[in-house]
Amino acid sequence: MQRRDFVRVAAGFPAIARNGWSANGRIRVAMAGLGSRGRDLMRSFHLLRGENVEMAALVDTDEAVLSGRAADFEKLAGRRPAAFRDIGRLLEDPSIDAIVLATPTHRHARGAIQACQAGKDVYVEAPGSGDPREGRELIEAVQRYRRIVQHGTQSRSNPATAQAVRKLQEGQIGRVFLARAIVPGAITAETAGRGVHQLDVIRWALNRNTPPARVAAMGAGQSRSVLYEWAGCGVLVILESRGADVGFPSGVIFAGTEGSMILSASGGYRTLLGAGKRRGPAGSGAGEIATLLHVRNFIRAMRSRNPADLNAGPRELHLSSALPCLAVAACTGRPEA
Repeated sequence: MQRRDFVRVAAGFPAIARNGWSANGRIRVAMAGLGSRGRDLMRSFHLLRGENVEMAALVDTDEAVLSGRAADFEKLAGRRPAAFRDIGRLLEDPSIDAIVLATPTHRHARGAIQACQAGKDVYVEAPGSGDPREGRELIEAVQRYRRIVQHGTQSRSNPATAQAVRKLQEGQIGRVFLARAIVPGAITAETAGRGVHQLDVIRWALNRNTPPARVAAMGAGQSRSVLYEWAGCGVLVILESRGADVGFPSGVIFAGTEGSMILSASGGYRTLLGAGKRRGPAGSGAGEIATLLHVRNFIRAMRSRNPADLNAGPRELHLSSALPCLAVAACTGRPEA
């Protein structure tokens, strides 16, 4: 992949008259995909009801799941949302302003593109695309239809993670020479999105806003390592499918000339400084509160109609989602688009 393949998103969009709400009007949201992550997102959007946000509809192809989640929401909100088994019918509803996609991973990009074509804004779970081609097509759809699209890499809205990134960039652990993304399980075509959250944090911290120049894999089975190299970066980035050796199942480790920084999956971090590994700055993770903050960021960008307000817009979606795909390609020998 060449750098020119990565399409940049325009800096700002004008307000879209077809949306039926004003800058402070009600935003009606539909939730598509009602598994455990969809349930969590449904609750997070409902928590914004005081900010004039309404969880208006639920979508799932499984009738039992759909009925169960609708009943759960009725207990939570005191009203039953509209229920659909066919997302196509929902996309035709002009009263819906935004679609939240927590569908199976392979449907994320296609669903987001279709929602953009239907005039809806989109919050799409990570990974937002299954290969680089899909990511490019999604960016093109965002530009063509002037939509607001947020990627579900909620660490971007986690205050502790943002603090860790800032301290790393300020030189808290000296010059960084190694970044490790630790994930549980094997890296296979069936787990193509594995590591997207960890790799996104690494890209953010190292300010890597282009594709890597080279990707290589080593190891086998449950113990694989994928190496990424960016031109002019000077930091070795590794995706490792071996969590047990560092005492937590997933996270990120940065090594620098003056110490190290460890970020957990919940977004908390700690630093160990100097040869004696004395404790340095640390922060507690936000857990599911990060999802609420990320959802709120999406809603505020919907109101402003400015994609620059997003913490994880389409360009971040494309660049970060491509990295696990490149890992699979390196491990399997299958070329990526």
